[in-house]
Amino acid sequence: MTVLFSYAEEKLRIETVSLYLSIGHSAFNSIPMFLHDSIWQCEVDLPAGEHLYKFIINDELPLCDPYNNLLDLDENENLYSLLIINDNEEACINPLQYHVTIEQYKLSTNEPSQNLGAYQNVVDEKISAIIVCRNVSGIHLLTAAWYAPNNILYEYSESPLCSERIDEQVSTMFWIEKSKAQKESVSGLWTFMLFLDGKLLLSDKFSLPLDNSFTYFG
Repeated sequence: MTVLFSYAEEKLRIETVSLYLSIGHSAFNSIPMFLHDSIWQCEVDLPAGEHLYKFIINDELPLCDPYNNLLDLDENENLYSLLIINDNEEACINPLQYHVTIEQYKLSTNEPSQNLGAYQNVVDEKISAIIVCRNVSGIHLLTAAWYAPNNILYEYSESPLCSERIDEQVSTMFWIEKSKAQKESVSGLWTFMLFLDGKLLLSDKFSLPLDNSFTYFG
């Protein structure tokens, strides 16, 4: 069965996209995608079975498929988008519309401090992003990306998001070490990006170094 894979995100500066695909239980392969009318696409012939995949943005940032609400774990317990093809060469989809509400977002220099403007001279000082969610149905994947002032991806990390109760509040935190970031990269205006299931949810900026105060660009 020939499957058309597509990815598009207008708010993200994209130079290249590749499809990182595992056919059945085989090893992952990287397949280049091409730009057609602002959409990155590629076609792949796939047999019946379960196939895991992600999109690799600019050869550095892996993201799930925003238009596929099926996710599954690989052998290393990392979440990927899941494509299921039955014996009739039909792509199986999940008709349920999963959702999540971002109830609170906060960018700060240190945790557990609750003051956005607080600056604390501690050994393990961090730049942290705290996300509080509610109304979580299904399984989601949050991806945090930290970009240095030279627009190079400094670091990214992922966090699964799920809840047993629809009214339960779910919190997660992403962070980078301030001293390490200052040592390994240039000073200036940094960018924090948060993706939900491969779609850009928010983008925020902060400055390094921090001189007795925290510059917050809300």
